[in-house]
This record gives sequence, structure tokens and C-alpha cells, in this order.
Amino acid sequence: MAISINAFIPDSELTESKLHKSIILVAIKIQQQSKSLSPVDSIKLEVNFMLPGKTDTPSFKGMRIRHFDLDTNQVIFDVSVPEKMNESPHSNRYVVAVLMDAVDNAAEFLQEQSILFNTSSHQTMLEAIDKEITP
Repeated sequence: MAISINAFIPDSELTESKLHKSIILVAIKIQQQSKSLSPVDSIKLEVNFMLPGKTDTPSFKGMRIRHFDLDTNQVIFDVSVPEKMNESPHSNRYVVAVLMDAVDNAAEFLQEQSILFNTSSHQTMLEAIDKEITP
């Protein structure tokens, strides 16, 4: 099991935003949790958070599959982040919710491709992270 997250930041001041800090926090927690779990499947899930800025904003809304590579078993999602989330006090919960949605979307997509994916182990890990980082 592997989940990785990235942030595409069009403006340097967004590196100090609440959302960017939440993305880093959740990425650290995923890394910590993943070490204690045995790999259940070989699917690699990557989620790219595309933050809106003054100079550039994503050309879409919501979440989309960017790429699926059967050779590496990797599914990549892009997420267009609403501007109001940049400084939201709920940014931790937002990041986890997006990841849970990506897990559900990956499961649906992979089922259509007849590829096994252990949704429950991913969801359990993300639920534990959510409980740990949200008051």
C-alpha cells in the first residue's frame, strides 16, 4: 500500500498557507502509519493538490484521474483546491477527506479494470490520521 501526496504551488507565499502545512502534516502521518502496515496490494496512489494562486489556477474543478500506469500499478489524481481552503481552519480535515475520496475513486476505477485494491486498509489508515490531527 502506498499513498503519496504532492502540492503544486503557483505562488511562493502559499508555502506558508494553512493548507500547505496540512498537506505536509498529513504526508508525514501517512509515512509514519505506512511503516507499521504490511503491504496489502501493489497499487500506488498519488494525489496532487493543485492550489489556486494569483498567477495560476487549475483549469478544472474537483478531482480527476491524471494517469494510470499498469506497469507500475500507479494511479495519479489531480485535485483542484478551492481558494477558500488555502487558509481554512478545516484544512487538516479537508486534506484527509480528499484522500479518502481519492481512495474511493481509485477503488471504483480499478474495479472497472479488474484490478484488486484493498480499500479498507487505506480508509482505516486515513481515519486514524483524521482522528489524530483534528480536534
